[in-house]
Order: sequence, then C-alpha cells, then structure tokens
Amino acid sequence: MKHPMLKKLLVLYSCFCITSSLLAANNLYCAQTSQYIRIGMSPPDVLQICGEPQNIQKTKKPLLRQEPISQWIFNVANNSSGSQPYMFNSGQFTRMTLTVKNNRITKIIIAGETVQSAALCGTTIAVGDSPAGAQYNCGDPSLINNTYENINTGQTVPIEVWSYKSGNYGQAAFQLTFVDNVLTEIRPQ
Repeated sequence: MKHPMLKKLLVLYSCFCITSSLLAANNLYCAQTSQYIRIGMSPPDVLQICGEPQNIQKTKKPLLRQEPISQWIFNVANNSSGSQPYMFNSGQFTRMTLTVKNNRITKIIIAGETVQSAALCGTTIAVGDSPAGAQYNCGDPSLINNTYENINTGQTVPIEVWSYKSGNYGQAAFQLTFVDNVLTEIRPQ
C-alpha cells in the first residue's frame, strides 16, 4: 500500500471489529428468521427466533439475596505509649475495618486480619457491639463504604447454557445463558 495512513486506518478498523465481536452483547441477530433476541427473553421466545441449540448444559446455583452492610474504615494512630497495637502494623497508622449490619458490628478486620475483638482507641471493640462505641472512642471513620453482602438463601436456581454452532446463514457460533428461565447473557464463542 502506498498510503500509510490508509493502512493504519484499516488495521484500526480490523481491531475494532475483532474486539466488538468478542464482547458480550445485549441482543443478537438470528439469521435464519431475520429477527433479534435480547436479554430478558424467555426460552420459548428464543427457540422461536433462533431454533434448537446444538447443546444445552443444565446446572443449578445457589440463590443469593443482597443485604445492605456498611464498612466503617478507621485509620487509628499508633503511639509510643503502647495503647495502640503494634503487633499488626509498625507504621504510623493501623487500619481497622468494621462491618456493620443492623446497627451491630458483624466483623472486625485489623491490618488484613479478622479478629473477634480489639483493644483500640482506649477501649475494647467486639463483634456484636454497636458501632457508636467505636465512633465515640476512635472518632469518625476515615471512610464509610455502603455496599451489599450476598447471603445464601438455601434455595437454588436453574441455569441453562445453550450453544449454537455456526449456521448455514453465515451466523457465527454463540452461547446463551438462562438463569431461572430468563436470558441473562449472550456471548460469541
């Protein structure tokens, strides 16, 4: 090629096309019926549009429920009087993370180690305590991270992974994942 800029554009376009085809999609064109399937569809709707898959893999996974928790992160100053623990951290600060659920401390992590209680800030903080005591003695947390914890409900949900091979209509191979009879993922193979 005589034009180096055109060559660069063609390489860039090729990379874009390859990358685009590797990413999961929200919808997929099924060539045999000239229709699209999309996330959220039911198995019968997908069968009507794309036909029978070549393979169906069935499994189950635990049904999880998200419960809100807060992670209170304190950077507690170490001092030379020995009132702060040097066993976890020899620097200027010891990081303490309290997981709080339903206004009770459910987990204590100090410098990466999980403990049941800790003598910090001039008092003992223990699992089951109210976080207000830690806040009163240690001051406001450096950061409060409001997030969720996945709790196993003891129930399971069915999962099916349908595999389609390359078709007669120029269709590329793809996989569909159904969780509890709802299409949740469309992925090229």
